[in-house]
Amino acid sequence: MAKVRIYLEGQSDEAFINQYLNHLDFVLNDDLVVENLGGKDNLKAKVKADFLDNYSSKLSGSKALGYKNVVVFDADDDFDGRLNELTALKAKFEFELFLFPNDKDNGNLETLLCEIVNPKHKKILECFDGFRDCISVNPDYRLPDDKTKMYVYVDTLVENKWSDGRDIAHPKNRNYQNPDHWNLNHEYLTPLKTFLQNHIQ
Repeated sequence: MAKVRIYLEGQSDEAFINQYLNHLDFVLNDDLVVENLGGKDNLKAKVKADFLDNYSSKLSGSKALGYKNVVVFDADDDFDGRLNELTALKAKFEFELFLFPNDKDNGNLETLLCEIVNPKHKKILECFDGFRDCISVNPDYRLPDDKTKMYVYVDTLVENKWSDGRDIAHPKNRNYQNPDHWNLNHEYLTPLKTFLQNHIQ
């Protein structure tokens, strides 16, 4: 297995990727590290600080640490713009790139999560969309985003506290390996699965 460092935007991404890697039978250790950057704007500082030291043909083999750099970020509302922005960084600092939700469309982690909910609970999302449509006609109200949608989805399904008092619907506390809530074998995850397996194995 390759030595890999995976860099993510935030806590939500970290929680999901950690559990998805576990689902794929990859074990986090000194050779497979996941790092939450605390926001996409921190990537430039991180690449300058670490990426060349991790692994680079621009450095001699004796100086490089032997890690492959992998970046998994949100495409947000402009896939092509985000891809171009990060590709410009790749020209200077070597890393592999995947953009949520599927490495080709606009969206984010929550876009992906909407696709992999258990079909028997899809009605929760439909009800939420109806609520959002209802209030969209009133400019005095702020429309809830997909982060709120996913919070409501989990909060509707479960008693909203772990035994230690943590909010179970919060992104960093969710159990994505609960098959009653999520389908980690969904075909929508195939691009992410292929990307991770190609760069870790």
